[in-house]
Amino acid sequence: MPEVCLLLTPVGHDHGLFLAVTMPSSKVHQDVLRQLIDLIGITSIMEVLIRLVGVDDHFYPNSLDVMQWLADINSPEMIVDKLSPSCPPEVHANAAETLCAITRNASSALAAKLSSPSGHKHCASDAGHLLMLLNVLFDENVLPTTYGELRPPLGKYRLQTVEFIAVLLKSGNEVTEKELVSSGTIQRILDLFFE
Repeated sequence: MPEVCLLLTPVGHDHGLFLAVTMPSSKVHQDVLRQLIDLIGITSIMEVLIRLVGVDDHFYPNSLDVMQWLADINSPEMIVDKLSPSCPPEVHANAAETLCAITRNASSALAAKLSSPSGHKHCASDAGHLLMLLNVLFDENVLPTTYGELRPPLGKYRLQTVEFIAVLLKSGNEVTEKELVSSGTIQRILDLFFE
């Protein structure tokens, strides 16, 4: 756990990435990654994960190896699991944002893993969870606006979930599309914008 606490500091962001890319196959690094994913609800931890999985800047000599290692240890599935209704809303939003970052780098091993049949199966099996995340029946938050009150407001958490669902739909996987439609998730998204 001390390694994860170090990552919360500004220097720790770069230190954590350095550790992750220098010895990716180490068991210690797998444990640190699992701890990071477990703490994805903390914004600074999510930012470290996004920098690690996004790899928009391929300035590390072994960044492709890191992406493959992250895919091999099933990190995308671990992040998808954070969309579970038992997790708090900030975890849902940060997990969805991290998954979107993975898919933005379409050529990475992580994006390939997430868009593979097994990745889509994992996401599709969680379609019921995604639908529950979009449920507003018990949300009593009110957002006053100049045009009236939004009851309940869409909010960052639901918006991030909707963005992740959009990414799933863009992938064009039929099984995932059918599951999202049959579970009522797509209809729920439309209702969110027009209620």
